[in-house]
Amino acid sequence: MLKDAILKGLSENDCEAREQDEFGERFTVTMRIRIFEKEANVTTGWIIRTGEDYARLTSCYIKRRSK
Repeated sequence: MLKDAILKGLSENDCEAREQDEFGERFTVTMRIRIFEKEANVTTGWIIRTGEDYARLTSCYIKRRSK
C-alpha cells in the first residue's frame, strides 16, 4: 500500500536534486500521501549509484508540520 502510494507520488511530484559524490547522485521527492483516511507530507530520498541507471530508495519519512 505505501509502496504503491510512493510510486504514484513519484509520477505526480517533482524531484529535487541534492548532492553528487563518488557514490552517486541524490534526490528527494516530497509528496502528499493518503492512506486509511489519514494524510501526510512524505519526503522520500533516492540515490542513483555511480555506474547504475536506476534510483534506489534510501529514506522515507513524514515531514513535520511547520509551527
